[in-house]
Amino acid sequence: MHQQNVFAFRGINFVTAYPVLPWIGVMAVGYCLGTIFEWDEHRRRSFLVRMGLALATASVVVRAANIYGDPLRWSHQASPVFTVLSFLNVRKYPPSLDFLLMTLGPAMVVMAWLEKFHFHFTNPLIVFGRVPFFYYGAHLLLAHLIEIGMNFVRYGAKPFLLIAPPSMGGSSELFPVDYGFPLWTAYAVWVVVLLLLYPACLWFARLKQRRHDWWLTYL
Repeated sequence: MHQQNVFAFRGINFVTAYPVLPWIGVMAVGYCLGTIFEWDEHRRRSFLVRMGLALATASVVVRAANIYGDPLRWSHQASPVFTVLSFLNVRKYPPSLDFLLMTLGPAMVVMAWLEKFHFHFTNPLIVFGRVPFFYYGAHLLLAHLIEIGMNFVRYGAKPFLLIAPPSMGGSSELFPVDYGFPLWTAYAVWVVVLLLLYPACLWFARLKQRRHDWWLTYL
């Protein structure tokens, strides 16, 4: 997990994981891309593929230069595999230029590829895609509750249970040295969260389909 930028003000830690820039730029790009879905299918898919490949190529070039684009420089490691991992180890919170290029580019290519398929309304890709902000808020709450429960089982009733972990700005001095779980546990929790939230997201997606309140479009 990448270390997040944390600064203190009057003894309170603040996490700068979601600054206005550049996330507002990513949102603006998303809104602007909405207009291309009024184009015919061939023109739209061609644009998405070309733009996606251009961004992905730019990500490799900028990252390979190892001068600008990310505060974390990559370096040659003991094995090629770890060298590649070092190359891909870019900052997400807050997002660097390298991170945005290497994620948004392939995402556009995948969008063009997925247009060849016709998914049912209940397909998970459609369900979660129709209620992105609803899922985002719900998954944060659910994942945090699961984290509290797992920490309670492992460490007992400790004061740090309700405090943000060090990766989210909490003081590392309040947590035990062995705090945390293996990577496979994180993936297991991710799958559990998806399974638990699917019914709620499906319900909300159907609600948005029945009603056309303006505020529902933001959720």
